[in-house]
Amino acid sequence: MKSFVFILLLSLSFSTFSADIDFCTDKLGNLPIQQGGRIKPLYVHAAESIKYITEKSKVGDVSAVTAYCFLSFHSMGIDNKLVWKATVQHHQLREKFELKEKRVSLDTLLETKDELVLEWRKQKDETSYKKSLDKLLRRIQLYEEIKNGANWLLYEKIESEGKWVILPEFLKKEKVEKESKSSTTPFSNVLMKSESDYISDHGDDFKLELTFAKLKLPLWALSLTLLGLASLVLTSNLYAPLFFALSTVAVETVYITLRVIISGRAPVTNMYETVLFSG
Repeated sequence: MKSFVFILLLSLSFSTFSADIDFCTDKLGNLPIQQGGRIKPLYVHAAESIKYITEKSKVGDVSAVTAYCFLSFHSMGIDNKLVWKATVQHHQLREKFELKEKRVSLDTLLETKDELVLEWRKQKDETSYKKSLDKLLRRIQLYEEIKNGANWLLYEKIESEGKWVILPEFLKKEKVEKESKSSTTPFSNVLMKSESDYISDHGDDFKLELTFAKLKLPLWALSLTLLGLASLVLTSNLYAPLFFALSTVAVETVYITLRVIISGRAPVTNMYETVLFSG
């Protein structure tokens, strides 16, 4: 991997590389990726991953897609100053590993991964302490996978055959060198070609999930509900509350319908979906 980075930097001029160093933008959110056996937009997977690891929608002031991209390219020699932090809620866990704050750097936690695993194995009973350890280790593992570039697969088409490969394997030296001869954004071009190749072979149905995620329909439904309650209290006219109530039902119906289309199953497989559907 180090030899790849070295050759790559030699093959591209400093100005060219600098011009494309900002390829980690929200535009990459449109990329179809495979993760966990499912095809979905990078936007959706990045948002889910950042939320799970950090319990935040961003890393500092950086969007989920950009932060996820930067961390994924860490193994390929592109570093950044973003600090990912996870919350360590259990006081006993913080005391055991001498953690002074609840929010701890994932890099710091990664250094103590072996000790955390050993501590987890010592716990025989399913206590809150062990559950907290388990949750923390899952977050560290996901963070490590992203950092190694192994958490997402990109669609690569060679001649007429397409396959899914991990990021370091997808960004081969030859691809980037070829693009650098005719473009100042070789990284971006190579990555976005994955999208066009996938669409040409399988269509763009995955973009429905991208639209679904960006619409943020639950937030709209909640806002309409609050407006309905406010108008019910503040006015004697029932038309406004009725309008907001019907609008909420319409938004929730669209939300559930899209969720069923995307998942391909009834919305009753977990408590979140069941409560939505019942409501």
